[in-house]
Amino acid sequence: MFKNVYYKKWPKGLNFYEQIKATSAKIKKEYGLVNAPYGYRKWDNSFHVFIDSAESYVCDSEKEFYQILESHKTYKRFSFHLCLKGRFFGERYGVGIDFNGTDIEVQAHSSRLEYIDHVISIIQTEFGLEKGLNIDVDTYRKKMLEPTIFISRHFDSDGDEYFRRLERPLEILGFNILQGEEYASSPIPEKVKHRIEKQDIMIVIVSGNREHDWLTAEIGFGLGKEKHIIILKEKDIEFNTTIIGKDFEYIPLGTDAIDIALSRLLSEFRQIGIKGLFN
Repeated sequence: MFKNVYYKKWPKGLNFYEQIKATSAKIKKEYGLVNAPYGYRKWDNSFHVFIDSAESYVCDSEKEFYQILESHKTYKRFSFHLCLKGRFFGERYGVGIDFNGTDIEVQAHSSRLEYIDHVISIIQTEFGLEKGLNIDVDTYRKKMLEPTIFISRHFDSDGDEYFRRLERPLEILGFNILQGEEYASSPIPEKVKHRIEKQDIMIVIVSGNREHDWLTAEIGFGLGKEKHIIILKEKDIEFNTTIIGKDFEYIPLGTDAIDIALSRLLSEFRQIGIKGLFN
């Protein structure tokens, strides 16, 4: 017997690695189960993690799945399907959790209906899942954002050119665009903080071989405010964001490749969802 339930809402910052590992251990302990060496259904004992459209992992065990999930703080989707066995020959139990960025699918299978309903209830409670209609967040990045963007950049001819070539098409699409102000030897001005707080999305334009402490500070502030941060960076430019505790992916940037960068931006917006524009 098999049952699956789709959930549309979950807590902000839900740590899938910790939660799946703890819940799996709880189910095994409560029912006296251990991992089965092979599956009962075709998707049993399959563990996939899709980092993005170009990178994915197929794990050979539950342990390997946890290793990948722990080492990658962001990912596009994953599939966790575990087969378990009991004390008696022929007993098979299964639990599955699939995340695709817009919903979480929870599955359980067994010949015991009590097991199926109870396992799904455990996962729903432990994860804080709800069958709502609105998608608010994935693991670390918000979903269905307002069409509002703050652009962080250097204020020079290169920064001006990149800003000009990005601002116009984004405004035509319906985005509200704000930017900072020229650097001053002081912490981020309150006016700039307020602008960042107002916008759901933060685009950082990294250009030129120079110090980028100003941009890093704004990223740190935006990260603290849980903004969806996208970094556009010129090739061969040194820019390290790990000092603020997060390793971001970059969209390559260049005056001869601005259209490609814009295309990548729109693809990102389609994936996360923008209210009224990319639903």
